[in-house]
Amino acid sequence: MTSSSLIEKFLTGWSNDLPALMTLFTEDVAYHDKPLQAELSGKEELKNFAQAFFDAFPDIRFSLAAPAVLAENRAAFEWNVTGTHKGRLLDIPASNRAIDFMGVSVMEFRDGLISRTIDYWDLATLLRQIGHTLA
Repeated sequence: MTSSSLIEKFLTGWSNDLPALMTLFTEDVAYHDKPLQAELSGKEELKNFAQAFFDAFPDIRFSLAAPAVLAENRAAFEWNVTGTHKGRLLDIPASNRAIDFMGVSVMEFRDGLISRTIDYWDLATLLRQIGHTLA
């Protein structure tokens, strides 16, 4: 699979398609969500992390916000995410408020799969959009 098609499928998978999302990663994937300080090792940890987001935002949708920067086995790209807060996120009950913000993912590829991802986005924006402020 090409880097471009992996990115496209990554965004589709993060749009609440867990089975499709899980096919994109190596078994030993390292996934880092910097705002949430999540350091995930392996597909099972990533699966549980993703499911928590899908439970909180069942209508979550990711889209490419700018063309990806591609290198031999790496990529970086901006994305936009939208959705409605319908379930518990962290310890925050559902607010039924809409989210709409941007972030960046940096990836490494191995054997046609994603072996490492680091996501950067603004947690304060998400919390503000769901009506929660930092204490």
